[in-house]
Amino acid sequence: MSTTFVSNSINRDLHSFLDQRRSDLRQLKKDLQSGDLTAARRDYQTLQSLGQSGPFADGGPFGAANREKNFEDIGAALDAGDLTGARRALLCLHQTFVPMNVNRHEVPSPSPAVPAKTPAPSPEQGNGVSVIA
Repeated sequence: MSTTFVSNSINRDLHSFLDQRRSDLRQLKKDLQSGDLTAARRDYQTLQSLGQSGPFADGGPFGAANREKNFEDIGAALDAGDLTGARRALLCLHQTFVPMNVNRHEVPSPSPAVPAKTPAPSPEQGNGVSVIA
């Protein structure tokens, strides 16, 4: 088996896992927004199962400690029947995927059309040419 084949297979598996996780998270969000606690619990369990068969050593669906914590918070809120808490935890999880301090609508200010004037050297400063060799 060639290294390229193994690498392509791993990439394909990882992409498949990430696509499935994204789809499952969308479904969880939809069910939380609609207030369907039973469906949201089922979605959470689906994500847990996905993580157990996924690529992360800890068996979780996210692999990063902060994301796993947010995911566990969703589960705890669902166990308590707290849809608002689960929504809040899902938002916290989502925010770990969004780059901080990024305003996608901000347009950079253009650089000045005319460069700033540099003051002319005074007679005491000379013309900037060194005569020491």
